[in-house]
Amino acid sequence: MAGDPYSGSEAKLDAFINAAVDAIIIADDKGCIEVFSRSAEKIFGYLEEELIGKNLKTIMPPAYKASHDGYIANYRATGQPKIIGLGRLVKAQRKDGSVFPIELSVGEAKTSEGVHYIGIIRDVSERMAAEKEKTALLKKNQAILASIPDLIVELSVDNKVVWANQKALDFFGSSFEGSCFITLFVGNKEVQHHFEAMMIAKTNPINPESIEHWHSDQQGEKRLLVWHSQAIDDDGGNTTGVIVVGRDKTADFQADVDLKKAESEARDHRDKLAHVARLSTLGEMAASIAHEVNQPLTAISTYAQASRRLLSLSDTKTEVISDTLQKISDQAQRAGDIIHRMRKFVKYKSSMMERVDVNELIAEVLRLMEPDINSNNIELEHRLFQHLVFVSVDPVQIQQVVLNLIRNAIESIDSIASDTSTDSSNSRKIILQAQVTSVSDIEISVTDSGIGVEEGLTGELFNPFFTTKSTGLGMGLSICQSIIVAHRGELKYCPNPTGGAIFYFTLPLALEVNESEVEDV
Repeated sequence: MAGDPYSGSEAKLDAFINAAVDAIIIADDKGCIEVFSRSAEKIFGYLEEELIGKNLKTIMPPAYKASHDGYIANYRATGQPKIIGLGRLVKAQRKDGSVFPIELSVGEAKTSEGVHYIGIIRDVSERMAAEKEKTALLKKNQAILASIPDLIVELSVDNKVVWANQKALDFFGSSFEGSCFITLFVGNKEVQHHFEAMMIAKTNPINPESIEHWHSDQQGEKRLLVWHSQAIDDDGGNTTGVIVVGRDKTADFQADVDLKKAESEARDHRDKLAHVARLSTLGEMAASIAHEVNQPLTAISTYAQASRRLLSLSDTKTEVISDTLQKISDQAQRAGDIIHRMRKFVKYKSSMMERVDVNELIAEVLRLMEPDINSNNIELEHRLFQHLVFVSVDPVQIQQVVLNLIRNAIESIDSIASDTSTDSSNSRKIILQAQVTSVSDIEISVTDSGIGVEEGLTGELFNPFFTTKSTGLGMGLSICQSIIVAHRGELKYCPNPTGGAIFYFTLPLALEVNESEVEDV
């Protein structure tokens, strides 16, 4: 068509070359550039007029320039091509000097004007960078997987092992890949059903719950594995496989066993120490208790002799003898109660937590301490609860703490009489108080009017073998503290503002309340 700029064959060829996405370069048989397409201009940064007639070496990096002319001369002499008719990955150089990777395909065209070489070039910088990044990411992921101590396994939908990390291969053996994962758990139906269930619902998430299983490794050592699983879904939401991760929890399991054993041994040791301390305490109280027991025994002897005399009299009424025998029975019961409380207090047993009323707990101690309090002419004031308040404790051990604090208070008060620097007219009084200090705790305190504790010694009060007494091993407060700590409480000291000492400890409340326990005492 007249006026059409592409009506000639040469114009059409130029249009086709410049429309190509890939760069097209045509050179003569000496390697001089004849055609440099627009795509080539974009890739290399040169304009076509800058390179027409220039040798192809202009767009080659230094490593290729020296040998390029030799390749062309060799081809012209021997007809043996190096890259003509072939595609290869090589490097090129832009106008700014930067070197970049290209895919190069070279063809040969023979015309009446001679031989021409046609090069089709594609810039693969971005693709190579992406592949390099992908390779780096793959190596990074491989390094991460290699560093993870867990066993990681990829399964197909039919439970075949598609891939396993090195940890899994080391554990199950090199033949692990390709095997049926379920067969590892033959004899354990629970585990088999767990993994079989993962494949049932193809479009639903896999059950996230873990499953534990003891399995022998390649050395025959039993290991506790905890397995977690996650589905691999395609774009349509269908499950195409599963990733299972097994964590070796043997060390944690053994540590837990060792911890429980150590806790049990520590608890038994504490119980034995507490038992020894109770025996020692009772030994120190022996004189007062002996006096208390002697009273009903003396009364029993007196009433028995009176009964014999009454029986020798012919006119004695039966009611009189019966009343005397009842008095004997009452005194025997009194002596028996004292012995019973002593036996209960010193009897050895392992810690046994019970839900008990605080008032009754303390009342038992007061009954046991009554002889000591009376013989030492001590006034004991107790301020207890007006309603039922329960704690979950080992009753005997908590009673041991209260008894120990009261006896320390008695000894502190007694020491005033022998201390000439202290006013001996100070009242001989102990206050035993129980109160609720928060929604979850109670506090029991023993306040005395004794000699108190020197300020510089307060930091050592609860240390083993520390004592301010002339006799004793200094284990009482240390054992008391260990008992209270084992009951999730605290044992502390503070000076009494009016003179003496205050020892107090906390215990957590037992918050469960039965309907029968809401009445006031």
